Amino acid sequence: MVFLRFSFVALIVGFLWTITLFGEPLDKLDIRQTIEEVRTPPEVIKELNAKFLEHQNMSVIKPFDESDITLDLILNMAKQVWDVIKENQAVLDVKYDYANGLPAGVRSGAELDNWSPVQYKSFRVYGENGFGITVYDLTYTLVHQYGGTYNGNGQYLESVSVVPQIADVMWGYTVNLGVTKVTATNIGTKENPVANLLMEMTLKVSTVIQKHESRGLYEFRGDSSEPREIGFTDM
Repeated sequence: MVFLRFSFVALIVGFLWTITLFGEPLDKLDIRQTIEEVRTPPEVIKELNAKFLEHQNMSVIKPFDESDITLDLILNMAKQVWDVIKENQAVLDVKYDYANGLPAGVRSGAELDNWSPVQYKSFRVYGENGFGITVYDLTYTLVHQYGGTYNGNGQYLESVSVVPQIADVMWGYTVNLGVTKVTATNIGTKENPVANLLMEMTLKVSTVIQKHESRGLYEFRGDSSEPREIGFTDM
């Protein structure tokens, strides 16, 4: 029985090794990845609205000297890097895992006014192996608030995040998805600044012997309710 088990495992490993000899590098997983926009369910919106209230209602701490505020210098005052899905499990905490685009010198988004309601846009990303079998199927929701002003000036960003909804992964595969870089800039003018955030996400899929990695990019603007999908590319 032990010999039979060893022979079966050896046969499977040998087969996987052989088919890669004539395709990609031996350690690269053959994945055809697809991304599509999907509807955000009302119950998800309701749940996320409740969660985001915590850091929307932070106590306002005014700076000691408002002359320290630089409206056209836009910074991410929150996080730059965080996990979304780790080893097939959702791990994001919306209380802490988000980015923003605020004028330099403020302490939090609570110092600004005129924020929009939280905006939602969901995407499905799934991957098929060389046999056409779906080996992972993920759904996540991009969220953000836009239009925040400081003393009536500027259009800034708050609560920018990506929230996992579904992580369906075939046995034998491991999926990790995370935000790996956030870049904040001013795409307006000195007199009328507009925050812009580019959020880079990295998706890693692996088996015992192979791996596949891709990078996605999304753009958020302080004057827009719609984040823009720039798309995933293989690495």
